[in-house]
Amino acid sequence: MEVKFDRMDFAMGNMENLNSGFGPELTNATKHYIAMVRKYSNLLGPKEARRRLLEKRDEVAPYCLPCSATLDFEASRYPSS
Repeated sequence: MEVKFDRMDFAMGNMENLNSGFGPELTNATKHYIAMVRKYSNLLGPKEARRRLLEKRDEVAPYCLPCSATLDFEASRYPSS
């Protein structure tokens, strides 16, 4: 599980560092990241799932506002405490 998250973090990090021409790819990667969090939410627990989503939201916000909003909405599905 952690290896999959590490790979996704690396791939999304490369998209963030380049031009905003990666908008569709970053949007798709965001959807894939959310799907991974949902898949492993039982292993992660709600607090960790929320933390990962909010952390990824903060990372992508300067590059893709819709991605940021999608991650924020998904994080709201998990209780904060």
